[in-house]
Amino acid sequence: IPEEALVTLLAESGFADVGFIVRDAWQGRGLGWMLVAEMLRLAREHGSKGLAADVLISNGAMLELFRRTGLEVQSTLEDGTYRLRMPFSASAAMPAVPAAPAVRR
Repeated sequence: IPEEALVTLLAESGFADVGFIVRDAWQGRGLGWMLVAEMLRLAREHGSKGLAADVLISNGAMLELFRRTGLEVQSTLEDGTYRLRMPFSASAAMPAVPAAPAVRR
């Protein structure tokens, strides 16, 4: 179960700043992907130019989630944090939400 999810449209850039946390016990079940898909939907629905996110260099799972969107991921590294921008293109289709993986025990 996510502890927190946030989407904020940044007026100065037109990008939707996104972020979320999934509790360790719930990771690996597809929740992150479902949240990213919903954030993509909301950002497009509200006229955003794309997504923006700050991701710690150690958070490989989050970086991979954003790469799986099919969007171009532009990144810069500052003080151990990747600043990501993922612009929408007119031709890019919304990614499909895959089936959740089997529950880990």
